[in-house]
Parts: sequence; structure tokens; C-alpha cells
Amino acid sequence: MGIKIWMVTAIFLVVAGSFSFAHEGASGVVKERMERFKTSQLLLREIVKFAKQANFDEVKSRAEILTLWGSEMPSYFPPGSNPKLSEASERIWQDFADFTRQASEFAKASKKLAQSAQTRDQKASLAAAQAVAKSCKGCHQTYRK
Repeated sequence: MGIKIWMVTAIFLVVAGSFSFAHEGASGVVKERMERFKTSQLLLREIVKFAKQANFDEVKSRAEILTLWGSEMPSYFPPGSNPKLSEASERIWQDFADFTRQASEFAKASKKLAQSAQTRDQKASLAAAQAVAKSCKGCHQTYRK
């Protein structure tokens, strides 16, 4: 156990608390998209854990959920859905075509992850999970406040 587990637990509680605070006061499509992003973050963590355990069925099922989210994501950003409590940058609506392209890239990376899980190749699955995470990070750097 020790300090490492304590630190990980503390970081998780701070992150989880910030999500709860950010979602307070949100409603409608804004709250829904915040929840979907929170869920996708948790799914990606689980995917890495299951890939390390060689539990490829769990990796595949979660990757399929991420693939669906990637295809649905742009519909959760209708015009005028950016209140102050949202973490979405105005850039999304200024270049919606690029935002949609990046969501599509996330969906493609997630689909590739599901396919790699089918091959039951641990190294390929972990690499594919990293590609999904990279897709998330790239979009957040551009389209998150």
C-alpha cells in the first residue's frame, strides 16, 4: 500500500470532485455531454486496466461504447449550448467541421481499439488505447477552455 496508493486515491478524489462541481448547475445537452465525457474518461481507464489483465472482451465492449460516443459527439454541441459553466471552447462552433473531424478520428481510433481487442493482442490493444487517449488530448488542447 503506502504513499503511492494514497496519492492516487487523493488525485482521483480531487478529479472526481471537480467533475461533480463542474456538473452542478448544468442541464440539458450540456449536462449530458459532460456526463458522456466523464464516462468516456472512466471507460478509457478501465480499458487500460483490462488490457493489462488480457481481458479482451471487456476492452472490446468498452471500446465499442467509445466508438458510438465519437459518432454521436457532435450532436451534443448544438449552436448556443455553451453556458459559462461549460468547459467547451467557442472554437467548437467557430470551426465545427474540424471539431466533427476530430470526433470522427476519436471514433476511428476507438473502433481500431475494439478490433485490436478481437485479435487478443495485448501489445496492440495497449497501443490502440494510447492512440485513443492521444485523440482525446489533441481535441481537448484545441476545443476545451
